[in-house]
Amino acid sequence: VPAESPVLEIDFSKSKEHLIYYGSKDLSSKKKIQRRKPKGVVGVEIIFLVGEKMPTDYDLMKPLALDTSSPYRVTYELHQVGQRAYYAACWYNTKGERGPWSEIVSALIN
Repeated sequence: VPAESPVLEIDFSKSKEHLIYYGSKDLSSKKKIQRRKPKGVVGVEIIFLVGEKMPTDYDLMKPLALDTSSPYRVTYELHQVGQRAYYAACWYNTKGERGPWSEIVSALIN
């Protein structure tokens, strides 16, 4: 079972689009993350919620994707512009076992 949680970074520089970059903590440099998966990990499960307030529980968030290659692209509709999207993720291995959830991160839909 994966022991660590992924670190997420959101690029929201394009209109109506978020790129979710994920990786491991990089303790050896000034970079926030290394864009590679830990040993034995296949990919990430990403959950999300669009709303005004940060979710207080991961159970309030909805499944978004199982992804194996960073970044993951999310496209939004015009009526969602101005809202905030919240994301969290966990690693999963070849047996489908999941590790702990990441911190919840957010980005404005512009």
